[in-house]
Amino acid sequence: MQKFIFTLILFALSVATTFAQTQDKPDAKPAETVKVKGNVRDALNHAYLASTYVEVLSPSDSTVLAADSCIDYTLIYAEEIRADIRADLSPVDYMVYTFNIPAGDYLLRFTCKGYETLVMPLSIPRKQHGFATKEWHADDAMMQRVIEHQLGEATVTATQIMMVHRGDTVVFNADYFQLAQGNMLDRLVSMLPGLEIKAGGQIFYNGNLLSNLLVNGKDFFTGDPTIALHNLPAYMVKNVKIYRRGKRDAAFNVHKDLTESNTPNTLDVTLKREYSRGWMGNMEAAGGQRYLARLFALYFSDRTQFGLIANCNNVSNSDDANSEGAWKAAEEAVNGIMQRAYGGLTFSHEWPKRDMEYKMHVKATHDRTTTETATSSTSFLQTGDVFGRRMDNSMARSSSLNFHNSWEWKAKRLWMYSPLDVEVGRSTLDDRLLSAAFSAEPYDSYRSASLDSLFAGTPSQHLLDNVTNWLDQTITRTDQRLKLKYRLGTSFKSPLTGNKLDFDAEVHHTRLSGESTEDFRLHYPQTGTDDVRNRLFKTSSNDTHVEATAYYSFNNMMSHRLAEHFAAYLYYKLNYDNQPDSRTIWDDGVLDPAGSYDRTSNLLKQHFSATASFKTTKTWSHFIHGGPAIEIQHTHAEDTRSTQQVNRRDVFFAPFLHYQLIRHHDGYRGFFDFFYDVNTSPVSSYYLLDIHDATNPLSQMQGNADLRYPTTHSLKATYDQQLPKNRWIIIDAAYKRIHDALAMGYTYNPTTGAYTYRPENVQGNWSTSVGIRTWLHLDSDHRGQLYLTTNWNLLHSVDVVNSQISVVNNNGLHENLKLSYRFGTIGTAALHADVRWQTAHSAREGFIPRSSVDLNYGTDLNFKLPHDLQFSTDFSVLQRTGYDDPSMNDVNLIWNAALTWDFDFRRSSYYRLEWEEGFSHRVAGTQARPWSLRITAHDLLHQLSNTRRVVNAQGITETWVNSVPSYVMVHILYRWNKQPKKR
Repeated sequence: MQKFIFTLILFALSVATTFAQTQDKPDAKPAETVKVKGNVRDALNHAYLASTYVEVLSPSDSTVLAADSCIDYTLIYAEEIRADIRADLSPVDYMVYTFNIPAGDYLLRFTCKGYETLVMPLSIPRKQHGFATKEWHADDAMMQRVIEHQLGEATVTATQIMMVHRGDTVVFNADYFQLAQGNMLDRLVSMLPGLEIKAGGQIFYNGNLLSNLLVNGKDFFTGDPTIALHNLPAYMVKNVKIYRRGKRDAAFNVHKDLTESNTPNTLDVTLKREYSRGWMGNMEAAGGQRYLARLFALYFSDRTQFGLIANCNNVSNSDDANSEGAWKAAEEAVNGIMQRAYGGLTFSHEWPKRDMEYKMHVKATHDRTTTETATSSTSFLQTGDVFGRRMDNSMARSSSLNFHNSWEWKAKRLWMYSPLDVEVGRSTLDDRLLSAAFSAEPYDSYRSASLDSLFAGTPSQHLLDNVTNWLDQTITRTDQRLKLKYRLGTSFKSPLTGNKLDFDAEVHHTRLSGESTEDFRLHYPQTGTDDVRNRLFKTSSNDTHVEATAYYSFNNMMSHRLAEHFAAYLYYKLNYDNQPDSRTIWDDGVLDPAGSYDRTSNLLKQHFSATASFKTTKTWSHFIHGGPAIEIQHTHAEDTRSTQQVNRRDVFFAPFLHYQLIRHHDGYRGFFDFFYDVNTSPVSSYYLLDIHDATNPLSQMQGNADLRYPTTHSLKATYDQQLPKNRWIIIDAAYKRIHDALAMGYTYNPTTGAYTYRPENVQGNWSTSVGIRTWLHLDSDHRGQLYLTTNWNLLHSVDVVNSQISVVNNNGLHENLKLSYRFGTIGTAALHADVRWQTAHSAREGFIPRSSVDLNYGTDLNFKLPHDLQFSTDFSVLQRTGYDDPSMNDVNLIWNAALTWDFDFRRSSYYRLEWEEGFSHRVAGTQARPWSLRITAHDLLHQLSNTRRVVNAQGITETWVNSVPSYVMVHILYRWNKQPKKR
């Protein structure tokens, strides 16, 4: 026993000695490194500087220990904040350099073209908040400009490249497209590969909605992208960037951003240097068969922005035909022909230290919209299909005043954001509806021919034998609305632990009130009876929505080695909705108790999650993020038409998993992204009340107290590969399955033609899609570009029709090709082809398979002519086949043209080229021509029409909407630009 104890003591002493010797060696254990971040600014105007070379020097002998470049915030967000998931800095406000060096004292040396070299000390403490320091923010480096000396003129020639990729950011060179100076931003955006502008100014990139439109990295008339699209001249734009960006208060949305797939969501318009400071603007007037008047003025400085807009037109908010000649697709023309007048101003200011910013936007709008629709529908029923025809003519007027006000304050440990939005509005509607239901196909010889015959009193015997009912309805309605939205967000870093706590709260309140009169005349030919009603409706609602979010990070409590690869978070979110509303109906002066009600709905939803992430940052960069989540929902609803009340408490499990793989090899980048999540959506609590609402005798509603919440499982994978010679390929695949999907099942009464709808849960709804996108340069000079997309989708649609399950499979194939070539500085030519093929088939007895094809192909030309003239034209063939309505199977030839002359009453103009960020830019000199005279001709062949088709398990709906008619306009435009005096 003594020998054993003696041996154990000797072993312990030897281990201790060895450990002590190891500690004496300076390289036995590598020192823990600290991530250092910092910014570089102009000492005069405090603007952030990119492309600055930063070196870490030894304070004793000035040896260079590390080096980095201060790069653009879009790359920082993509490669640092999103991957690192420590979003301490807003990607909009910073251009950052980073180092990983041990704690201690150093010198930083900054070198930037046009600025004097700066050397400043850097001292990093070994501990913070009782823990070893893992991150340190250096003081801003304020650099002085060198004195400029005027040199002789030099000619710069360079190849213009259409687009480049920088990290996750796609950058388009605006000058490559050589637009006329009278064109606005919407014309430029519509020509960029992968970009598409839809109704309301919504911008889509490769099928994904871009929710942010920025100008020089900042919000521009918050919430309304149409203002920039329709008023910002294309000649002012240097480039257009597309990337993914969190909200301005990115710290509050780290959890949300990480639980979403990394699709781009931001379009950032960068202005040319000469338009980035000082005053600039334009005025335009146009007349002819249509009219347009516009005023736009903008002041930019490094800290202040002021803008003024005014616009009045009757061209349905579309100032130009797009490059494919179609203006708007059928699904976008739902607003008919609009006359719009609006005006507004925007103001923002940052304090000199950039620690506080104020923003204000005001906009007043008045719209007058005339809409005509003709709808042909087929409803799939087990007892036989039912056919419907409908014509709707309406006149809508709407006026609104919008006000946005926000404060943002930044401190070392505290960040606050407080916006307030107010909207006041009033709208009126005059509507005339004619409709009919048939038990057999009416065989219209032209659009809505059957309705014309019925209401003119000259129907054929075939129509009389098969018509179930016909309706003539007139509605006059007036509405008032008040919307308030207030938000308070804070981000706080604890002085004790260094961990970060984010809290965000929003309150939305909407008050609506309306009054309408209705003349309702329904005829049943089989019984010879009429249902005539003259009713007065009064409605009101007061909706309140409260949302609060809390987010806590544990990263600062971890060791250096663990925090470098691992992160953990706690996340809590609360949603509360209170929606009381009322409706009172008088029929010929008598109260209708069956249709009148006072009702209340309350929903309290709580989300709890604990998530973790792991990453590596070498040639092969892996990122894994996921975790469990619990959602608890409390639902309450009551209605005075029933003694029943709804009180439900449901618990849902909502996990997610997000995986990324990024590979950097020989200057090229490969990217793979996989995302999976489970989401449960609440249904309207009023659906849970067992109430039968027969206010509309042809469309009645029935509640379902046994309704369950739908649960969606989503998977999405993306492969993104950059290839040599500026080629790119992206492959997307997605799958979605919905359990307990909400189906608005219905039963049909063949005698009256009445539908009774009842929400039901159905199983088996799923969809899948695959897309391939590629683009490449066709020559070494980057004159020719090819952009090709292929998308295939399959929708397995399950619905309830007449208490029977109806299953329909919808296949869709979409091919899009754009081929463009640039003839030096003379002009550009482009070819486009768009093919959409849709099929629908079902095993249901009596179902007739459908197959339709939409073709859109043509050319787009832009050329300079002598005497400073520029000619633009586009020609498209729109061909449709396979539609049930014969009038929709047609061929339309769409031809648009424009001739522009830039001139000056006093001087001639010249241009010079500047090289910046990989592009050569054409820059207007001080003698640039400020005037443009332009003639535009739209739909010269008078063949533009708008139709759309929807196919699902319930049936087929084909709709024609009145389009903007052909017209010719003459435009006169004046633009100005006044830069501040150079210091």
